[in-house]
Amino acid sequence: MTAKTSLVILASLAVFALSGCGVRGRPQPPLTPPELGRGEPTFKRATEEFAFPNVPAPEATPDPNAPKGDEE
Repeated sequence: MTAKTSLVILASLAVFALSGCGVRGRPQPPLTPPELGRGEPTFKRATEEFAFPNVPAPEATPDPNAPKGDEE
């Protein structure tokens, strides 16, 4: 082979190798989202050590915007 032929072959191999590498276009999200975690959660110990506060019912708190009967 001559030097010119080997140079052409080397250049064409370099062009094909560099043009074929990598991902083309914008990456797309997966069709199905991956499962996160290790399975189904268990909530049996979630409320054992938690002290729930005493919250009044919404009906027991007066509405500050309601009109008062004694003001006219």
